[in-house]
Amino acid sequence: RSLILYLDSSGNPDQNLRALHIAWPDGSQDTVYITASELTIGGWAPDSQHFTFSLGNQGNLQIGQIGGKFQPLSGVSSNPLDLQWIDNEHFIYVRSGADSYEIHLHSLQGEDMLLGTDPAFQSVYDYAR
Repeated sequence: RSLILYLDSSGNPDQNLRALHIAWPDGSQDTVYITASELTIGGWAPDSQHFTFSLGNQGNLQIGQIGGKFQPLSGVSSNPLDLQWIDNEHFIYVRSGADSYEIHLHSLQGEDMLLGTDPAFQSVYDYAR
């Protein structure tokens, strides 16, 4: 089953609110999952049931679930960059450090492993399923 996530403006423009929607590709069954300021979409897990998004001005990473509530992902730094799911339980992301960028592998159980660093954020990574 295919689904889409998208953001749009919500409420009074002075409030600067955004709504995170989940819908079928034809636009039907459109549901607002959460409304808040400073929302960004991270992406779908391969199981098409879970997804990540950042909430608030600190970019706190959350995991959402179709038909369920969301919760913070423990052990992930604020404002992760280039988050890519590699399976239903793991994703890779880039974190901006003081002097370099770090590539991390993270599990939904909260385990986080530093894979490498790059001072210029020219790191390229890929994965196979």
